[in-house]
Order: sequence, then structure tokens, then C-alpha cells
Amino acid sequence: MLTEAEDNTFDAPFIKCFDLASEQIWNMLYFPILRTIAFKCPPSVTARLSTSAARFQGFLRKVAKTVVNFRHLKASGKSLDREIVFDAMQHLDDATVESEAANILVAGSDTTAFTLSTAVQHMMKDPAIFVQLRKELRESGVAATQDFTLVKLEQLPYLVCILMRLQYEANPPRLLV
Repeated sequence: MLTEAEDNTFDAPFIKCFDLASEQIWNMLYFPILRTIAFKCPPSVTARLSTSAARFQGFLRKVAKTVVNFRHLKASGKSLDREIVFDAMQHLDDATVESEAANILVAGSDTTAFTLSTAVQHMMKDPAIFVQLRKELRESGVAATQDFTLVKLEQLPYLVCILMRLQYEANPPRLLV
């Protein structure tokens, strides 16, 4: 999915896959019958039985396609301008890599949801945070989707500070007793 992204932007099939994961994970978690449908039934049957299960199957197919794309990229001798999570899993079989990739996306959807909701909560409590962040983004020249490169965003000190603070709140250090 990230191998199909253009110019290191956030506009990638990864986002569509991430959305599928985050939309369907709770249905799959709390409704075991949907998991059974998603994992046991062919797509044509699943589509008739459950929209949620069909969307989850779509998510799994996108993950599998991504693994195939990654293998082809590596076999061709090409590489990305950055290391990706699959690089550390090259020695594993496709089924294991697909499982790990799906787990990372599902785990990430919960973490991202928490981070975003915490950020919004802080900005509502203290509007100066939003004002300062908007000011930094405007002054940096980040104005449109094509401007949102990881490299450019990582150079914004206030944004980085906010993200570090949110990560600290999400995963506070444990006290050694």
C-alpha cells in the first residue's frame, strides 16, 4: 500500500486500508459470527450476508495485495526511499507477513483514534493550542494535500511537540517499583 504512494505523501492506498480496518474492527471483535463469515465464506456469499464482514474481507485482500506488491518490488531490485515494516519480515512466509500487517493496521487504528481524540480534547480545552498549531502550519507553507509530506511535517517543532506529548499521554512511562 505504501509502495503505491506518490512522493512520500499521506495519499496512499494505505489510508484506504487503514480506514477499512478502523471501521470494521469493532464489529469483528464483538460479533463472532461476523468473524466466522469473514474468514470462512467466499466473497460472493459474504457480500450477501454481511456488509461488515465483506468490508473486512476487502481489508484482508488489500493487505494480501500489498504483500505481493512488496515481494515484486524487492524481486525487481527496486527499493523505496525509506525503510518500511515489511523489510524486517522478508524472511517470513506470505501468510505470516499478511497477519502481521493486518495486526499492525488494526492496532494502529485504535492508537490513532485515541491520539486524535486526545488532541481534539486538548484543543477544545485550550484554543491557544489550535491557534498556535494553525499559525505554524500556515507559516510553513503546508496548505494542500500534496504539501503534507512526512519530511515537511517532521520539521514543524510545535506539531512534533504536540505529537510527542500525546504519545506520552497514551503510553506513560511505568514506574519501577
